[in-house]
Amino acid sequence: TWDEAVRLNVDLTLNVLQAAAQAGVGRVVFASSNWVLAGHRFGEGPLRPDTPPAPVNPYGASKLFGERAALSFSRACG
Repeated sequence: TWDEAVRLNVDLTLNVLQAAAQAGVGRVVFASSNWVLAGHRFGEGPLRPDTPPAPVNPYGASKLFGERAALSFSRACG
C-alpha cells in the first residue's frame, strides 16, 4: 500500500541518508528494485541505464524516490 511504501521506503530512506550526511559517512549503498522499470516489462529490447523509469505500483515509485533522494544527497554532501 502507499502507507507501507511511504513508511518503509521513503521515510526510512530519508532517515538513513540524513543520518549518513550528519555523520560524514563517505558512501551509502542503496538497493533499489526492478519495480522502478516494471512498466517496460512487456516492451521490446533491453533495459539500459538511460531507460526512463516506469514504476507500476507504490513499491516501485517509492524505490524511484529513494534513488533520486540518494542522488540529491550525494550531490549536496559530496
